[in-house]
Amino acid sequence: MPSIFITSIATFTVTLLLLHAAFTDAQKTSVAFVINEELPIGERVGSLTEKLALDITSRSEVNFVPLIDLRLVNFNRTSGLITVRQRIDRESLCKETGACCPGRSVIPPPVSTFHDVLLPHLSDVQYPRCAIKMLVMDQRPQTPLSQQSQEHLLIQVVIYVNDLNDNPPAWSPDRLELEIPEHTVIGRKFQLPEAADPDEGPENTVQSYRLIPSDPHDHESTVRGLASDAFKLSSELIERSPGAPYKFALGLKVEADLDREKQSAYYFLLIATDGGSPQLTGSLSVIIRITDINDQTPYFRQTNPSVEILENTAVGTQIYTAVAMDDDPSDANRLEYRMGSTASAEVQRLFSIDSRIGSVVVSGDIDYESAPILPNSDSKDPLFSDDYGYLIPIEVTDQAHIAETKLRVHVLNTNDNPPTISIQSPLQRSISKGEFYIHEDAPVGTLVATITMSDADEKTGSERGFPNRASIPYCSTTNTFFTVQPLHSAMRNLFKLVTSKPLDHETKSTHGVMIVCHDAGQPVLSTKQYLTVRLEDVNDSPPVFEKAVYYARISEGLPVHTPILKIHASDADSGEAAEVRYRFVSSGRQMDYDSMVLLDEKSGQIRSGAVFDRESIKSINFTVEAVDCASGNGTSCGGRVNTATTEVIVLIEDINDCPPEFEHQSYEFTIEEGHVSKVPVSGRNFTLTFVQ
Repeated sequence: MPSIFITSIATFTVTLLLLHAAFTDAQKTSVAFVINEELPIGERVGSLTEKLALDITSRSEVNFVPLIDLRLVNFNRTSGLITVRQRIDRESLCKETGACCPGRSVIPPPVSTFHDVLLPHLSDVQYPRCAIKMLVMDQRPQTPLSQQSQEHLLIQVVIYVNDLNDNPPAWSPDRLELEIPEHTVIGRKFQLPEAADPDEGPENTVQSYRLIPSDPHDHESTVRGLASDAFKLSSELIERSPGAPYKFALGLKVEADLDREKQSAYYFLLIATDGGSPQLTGSLSVIIRITDINDQTPYFRQTNPSVEILENTAVGTQIYTAVAMDDDPSDANRLEYRMGSTASAEVQRLFSIDSRIGSVVVSGDIDYESAPILPNSDSKDPLFSDDYGYLIPIEVTDQAHIAETKLRVHVLNTNDNPPTISIQSPLQRSISKGEFYIHEDAPVGTLVATITMSDADEKTGSERGFPNRASIPYCSTTNTFFTVQPLHSAMRNLFKLVTSKPLDHETKSTHGVMIVCHDAGQPVLSTKQYLTVRLEDVNDSPPVFEKAVYYARISEGLPVHTPILKIHASDADSGEAAEVRYRFVSSGRQMDYDSMVLLDEKSGQIRSGAVFDRESIKSINFTVEAVDCASGNGTSCGGRVNTATTEVIVLIEDINDCPPEFEHQSYEFTIEEGHVSKVPVSGRNFTLTFVQ
């Protein structure tokens, strides 16, 4: 029967409860939302910033970092707004491990292996049993940190999903054939299966059953027999637990003597009605075939059989053999085994029974992670059972009588699933997945990413069936510039990737980081994920001149703009931070360098700004300064500018451009007679001697 979508609420409401839990080891907050299933895509669920009562200043600094992948909802990291991303169907969520707990008599708030520690005591609060869970880290700079652990504020967000009555009760299969011996004792009951309703109990699940006669032609083309008052439905409510579907003991009670020669078959419809508004119904076609009688009923040698199998047990493996006895010698060799009528569709898919020898064989892939909870026969409340497996009803018949036993199959877990890794980061991301940017001057211990490791082998709240357990799961990296540390002391599956050494863009601008996470199973399985961390350059390197002092020569008399020399300074930074400009620096001497020498601020070329005359000036000394990040934008410099200086000495070379000149027109000297030759007479820059 197709599903019919029915909504009994005219408008949907979103109720948010803000719950705080104080712990000694960290800062944690729990936030709960309650919504109806089947909300439109894009519908608002709620806002963390509003419900955390953040003021306007705090809201401008909000930076929420989700720690798990979000499939069903959208989450805005800057506003904390949560909206519906995909269809939210409670019944689909119930199929996911740990999301819902249908059929249990006591239902606590949904929790997970990772988040149990964050939930406050909620025993007095009534919540829907189905929930979507998120874990968010608040990275605001002013977020108060625990004085002991110095850990960020963690917010557990639980979105509880209200059920709508959109599924009718149903049987799988929807046809049941019973064989009842003729002349069966009046008052004997034959068990009938309950209908399944994936909606939430008890209101939207089965409330009552009734049995009505059916037209034989609705069941098969050629039949003999009509419904009569020979049978009556026995329906007894055996379990009524808050928040859980009602449990019924259904039986077909014989009300009159059955005579196969008079009527060989009876036809009924078993109708189940739920408690929704409006009510939905489902039906099971019941065909009762009357068989010939014999004296003895077969019986099983074991009354409560039980076996344990590993989840990777191969298809075709025989796991159990049912042995039945019959005290009637003529029937001993006619016994046939079969699956009981109450077997679920999943049991029928995974197991088969050899009709001749009664062997139970695996016919499908057994998976511990998808196995249902196996009710504990020793516990009054199946909620506290941590066994997972299947109940297989086995029937044996001698063609007249039927006996039944139930085989309990306990499925044991094997570590057959490697862990999965979810990485979130507060850093700027590139277009490529798994690529992040971080400033090279980030201090040691800077958060690069958070790592959430999950393992399908670890069912919520269950330790049984996974006996080979290592100590704890862990993650690591071989890149020595980074390290993986536990994110939170109370949560063993959450980690953080932080810097462990000072980073330098000039030495290495890109780091490849391989994250390896190991699970807690035995043998240990691991998963790898590769990240690329690119360093953003900061202006931390000053320019460097090729020489501390530059010497140059230029002859006097050369024209203006004659090249003298070219200076150069390099900068180890990159991009805008490495762009260098040159300028004169005043040394306190009163000299107009702009009129004597010209400096190209981009190339560092120095040219003459005048025609030099060595007879007027012999040399020029000046200081040149190199300034980095000089393009004027400053977007990558962060307001930091570095400089360096060098001395430039320009020597003016003389050329023979002046004839000799006497200081006086005439010179007079006095010398006594009788001097020998070569006696100096007079002269300042020459020697005048007397020669005989």
